[in-house]
Amino acid sequence: MVVRVVVKDKRVTIALDGKEVVDYTEPADAVRPKERAGRLFAADGGGIALQAHDAKSVWYFKDIRVKKLP
Repeated sequence: MVVRVVVKDKRVTIALDGKEVVDYTEPADAVRPKERAGRLFAADGGGIALQAHDAKSVWYFKDIRVKKLP
């Protein structure tokens, strides 16, 4: 499976094997619950995390590439 994630400004698109499955743009007035208050898009960038929420799952990653968009 090929996963392509593109983040530009406040927009995130995700495609799985060439089929777009997510197209999200954070609204200007986005509000998060108190425990997630700092999890908003920032103009100066942020972190990248690869995770699985099921403690019993096993994930393998290969050929991960990260590049800055023009």
